[in-house]
Amino acid sequence: MDVYFESECDVSHVIWLGTANDLDSVPASLRDRMRILRMPSPGPGHLSLLAPALLRRAVAERGLPQAWATPFDGLEMDALASAWKGGSLRKLRRLVDGILAARDRPVGALS
Repeated sequence: MDVYFESECDVSHVIWLGTANDLDSVPASLRDRMRILRMPSPGPGHLSLLAPALLRRAVAERGLPQAWATPFDGLEMDALASAWKGGSLRKLRRLVDGILAARDRPVGALS
């Protein structure tokens, strides 16, 4: 009986997925019933693939044509590499957004 649908449901073909940043907070009884797949954190070696993908996503979210997603030049990639040493993709996305904002500022404008 499903409490949401208020009817009987066959969930025998449902695959359940869960994610966690830290397994210590997941009860042992639940971990015992799951297959644990560990995914490594992205690192600097992934930057050349991640940054352009995040750029395309940022441009799409702004409703702009993908032609606006001018590839990062060497200076921009160097700035990303020096500011992002791996880990959080949210941080990398904020850095990509910062570069897009800088591209919109007139040359010589402060902040």
